[in-house]
Amino acid sequence: MKSTGIILAGGASSRMGEEKGLVEYDGKSMIEHILVALQGAVDHILIVASDERYGQFGYPVYSDLIPQKGPVGGIYTGLHYSSTELNICLSCDVPLVTTEFIEWIMQVSSNGVTLPRCNGKTHQLMGVYRKSALSIFREAIDSDELKLSLVNEKAGCTIIDVEESSVDFDVRIFSNLNTKADINKGYNETGG
Repeated sequence: MKSTGIILAGGASSRMGEEKGLVEYDGKSMIEHILVALQGAVDHILIVASDERYGQFGYPVYSDLIPQKGPVGGIYTGLHYSSTELNICLSCDVPLVTTEFIEWIMQVSSNGVTLPRCNGKTHQLMGVYRKSALSIFREAIDSDELKLSLVNEKAGCTIIDVEESSVDFDVRIFSNLNTKADINKGYNETGG
């Protein structure tokens, strides 16, 4: 099945103090690390962001169709522009994500939404989102119900425990680098 990688880079980046996905981590911007991981795993890539500097990476960049709706609005925009049923959505602050993880989560995904859980924490912005869930995201935006976990539930969410998978993932891939301190440390010890 053809697939699309959707990078969500439309957040306010308030804790980082500058455009998060463009902040340098280990010699490259965070988004470049994610692009490298995606390139080996998906057929198409698109970026949801309002900052036109993301265009420098050569992939289509789309602003939120309906602004100020948080991650729900970003995922809705990505699914709207995606041409495939199978999509992996990643926030722009997970530079340690790997091609192996992306391939695995897409392979084990089922209908609606499939999310990984690691050390008891479910990662909403490292999951597989089917295009068929688009209407549920639109309904949530129209009714201003913007809690992502509730929208995912309505879309038919499956949660997969990473520890129970046959693949041995480095838990650091789930680390969100939200602040300069996280970047200086290399990763957030708590994984989020």
